[in-house]
Amino acid sequence: MFSRCHPASIPNSVWIATSTAIPQLLQLSLTVGTGGSQVPVLRETDGKFYLLTREVVFTEKVPTLGTEGDIGLFDFSQYQVGLRGDMSLEQSGHVGFTRDTTYFRGLLRADGQSAWDSPYTPKNGDTLSPFVILGDAV
Repeated sequence: MFSRCHPASIPNSVWIATSTAIPQLLQLSLTVGTGGSQVPVLRETDGKFYLLTREVVFTEKVPTLGTEGDIGLFDFSQYQVGLRGDMSLEQSGHVGFTRDTTYFRGLLRADGQSAWDSPYTPKNGDTLSPFVILGDAV
């Protein structure tokens, strides 16, 4: 996944993962040298987790462990948010009339997507993208 992230996106990228992936990520390691020394891939510093130098954000907002998208490497600087109209603010005194209170609500319609139309295909090599997800573990 790290190798499929566009090189310009790596400095801004973060790993997003389901918190149930922590036990499996803690088991990942790289073998260094001929002696077979194991270096853990996931490390923790000052309460933050890092995987291959990039911060890992654990959330329940991604699919469950073992399904496509449970872990991803994302460069959110390449994500665009569009507003579908102006924000409106509404006021109502009816609900809180007996307590002399006023209620407000804000309405905003927005959507977001990648700033890239499609992954970049270099002359030599695999496609690159600022958004890379782990495929289905079948």
